[in-house]
Amino acid sequence: MKNKILKIISVLFAFVMCGGSVVSYAIEFIPEGEKYIIQGNAGEVLSNMLSFDVSGGGEKVHLSYIITNDDGDFHYSFMLPEGTEPGKYTARVTDADNGEIFNYDFMHADDEKKAQLIDALNTANDIESAQLAFNECVAFSMYSYPTVFSLSEDAMNEIYDKIAEASGFDAENYVDKLGELFAVVSLKYAEPTDVDKVLDEYRQYYSFEKEKYYDLYSDFGNVSAVNQMFLKNEFDDIEQIRTVFNEIVVLYRIFNEESPGDIVEVIKDFQNVFPKSVTVLSDNEKLKLGTNILGKQINSMKELETEVDLLLKENEDDDDDRTSSGGGRGSSKISGYSSGVASLITSENIEKSENPTPKTDFADMRDAEWAREAVYILSDEKILNGYTDGDFKPNNMISREEFVKIIVCAFDFQTEQAESEFSDVPDGHWAEEYICAARKNGMINGIGNNEFGLGENITRQDMAVIIYNVLLRGGITVEIESDVIFSDMDNADGYSTAAIKALKASGITNGYTDGSFRPQSTASRAEAAQLIYNVLMYSGRI
Repeated sequence: MKNKILKIISVLFAFVMCGGSVVSYAIEFIPEGEKYIIQGNAGEVLSNMLSFDVSGGGEKVHLSYIITNDDGDFHYSFMLPEGTEPGKYTARVTDADNGEIFNYDFMHADDEKKAQLIDALNTANDIESAQLAFNECVAFSMYSYPTVFSLSEDAMNEIYDKIAEASGFDAENYVDKLGELFAVVSLKYAEPTDVDKVLDEYRQYYSFEKEKYYDLYSDFGNVSAVNQMFLKNEFDDIEQIRTVFNEIVVLYRIFNEESPGDIVEVIKDFQNVFPKSVTVLSDNEKLKLGTNILGKQINSMKELETEVDLLLKENEDDDDDRTSSGGGRGSSKISGYSSGVASLITSENIEKSENPTPKTDFADMRDAEWAREAVYILSDEKILNGYTDGDFKPNNMISREEFVKIIVCAFDFQTEQAESEFSDVPDGHWAEEYICAARKNGMINGIGNNEFGLGENITRQDMAVIIYNVLLRGGITVEIESDVIFSDMDNADGYSTAAIKALKASGITNGYTDGSFRPQSTASRAEAAQLIYNVLMYSGRI
């Protein structure tokens, strides 16, 4: 079998010619199983012909001519005659004008010698004997070390160890068996600058083009970025490398998504790639996971599982801190119920800030810089709070009751203890009074079947409807129709289209940079804060 992956041995010759000019030759000698290849460029060649010979033991064992094209490029393969004795030989290329322009010494093995060397591979039982057997194969041009990247001593020792553990080498398969060992270990120990070279060198063994997600990989504008992700993964054989390939291609797809909802769709579309710890998450948990990893490069499924562990821990913490995630319950703005809306919205209870420097600081707002001003001002006005650990958790999904509570506090709706009208809001629940106030002021209608949707994450279209209802009932002028709508309005439920169009026309929301609104996607705490801040600015309350 031909050794197609044996490394090219490059030799560059420069000769000073008449007149002081320099002529360079880039010629390569490639052992390839039973035959040898010599190729490269010889510059301008008289009659486009070079002389070529191989000699050893004081005699020529091969003599021929090589034809070049007009640019001096050539490719020539040859085999030594049957019965040629094993030993050292020299290949020479001669140009009629410039004399000898290339020579290369190599060791040749006849069939008997090759059989001895292959037998040495099969009988090697430790690193030392495997190293000796392999180096003999290299010496006799049966295999070559890579030359475009280097392998560390640890990498070579692992290769020798794998040779000692392997068996079944024969004249037909030894090249491929060694090639697979090098393909695995070279990628395992690759330096970041060598990953692309390794993948190119051993691509015939990886066979990524046969993998399910190769088309996705080849469509990426920067496959080198995907290749680097191999370094964060573990594998011990070719099949594991192919598995990792599919995993990192999908993970890189996630890295390029623009919203948590898009990430959830990737998880659903490629669920056979993900570990069970990811696929068993609820839709809400997947959305929250998408929020946590949005814009964050996850290099392995092991890293993704760590994110899942953090998510589940956050959920436990959120259950403990739930009552502190909305507006302050002790705020003076919550002091009994009033049925009026217009007077409340136009009140001056929220003073316009003369000092824009926020009094509040959250440690994790670097994760949502675009919403920093909105979050800080709403926090300073005691419209919303962070968590007890000092974080705001801007990328956490926000529930329906949390959003309603912030709205009630933002627009100074007064509350009183009252029996909930929704069957899924139990008496004494921390959000009961806020839900009651929002219901009685016409802000919310629930999700149907006399249910509020307690514990569900609020969708972007439902946020728009609630804001729209507040503005209408408060006498704040908004544009009812808009000639400019979002590209995905077909995805919005009918009850929300007027609200979404009005907020767009009024400049309260501009959606995403791709022209979409994503009405069915759930909202993060940062998105909710920014929207409420925009509304307060629009209505002149801040």
